[in-house]
Amino acid sequence: NRYKFLMGESIQFTLSYQVFDALIGMDVNVRFYSGTTKEIITNIRHKISNEPIPAGTKGKVTFELSNNPFRTGEYPLCFDISSGSLKYDCLDDVTNPLVIVADESENYRDFNPLTPVGFFSVANSKVVENTIIQ
Repeated sequence: NRYKFLMGESIQFTLSYQVFDALIGMDVNVRFYSGTTKEIITNIRHKISNEPIPAGTKGKVTFELSNNPFRTGEYPLCFDISSGSLKYDCLDDVTNPLVIVADESENYRDFNPLTPVGFFSVANSKVVENTIIQ
């Protein structure tokens, strides 16, 4: 399983699951943590079903983070299943951290990948007015 990706590269995650107790609807959550501070930096929730899911159901879900916005660094992951307001076990430390590296052939306009500041790069940012008064 691959865990190292370039900045901006699309990333796919596949999660296999088995439901032990009946659920009314199901969401899969992926939490991304800072590798340095261990704080949650974002959570992505995917609705898998609005329908009841009987105990014993097995499944597999693959989802994609297109053009990942993460800057260089390590990002430990946590996967969990939720149903409404109920959250179930967070599966962390079951995979290597997501490692984002810079493409050495790329010229990054907004930061130095060797000393990144922040966790994300914002794709659409521009100066809309610039007035210099002397």
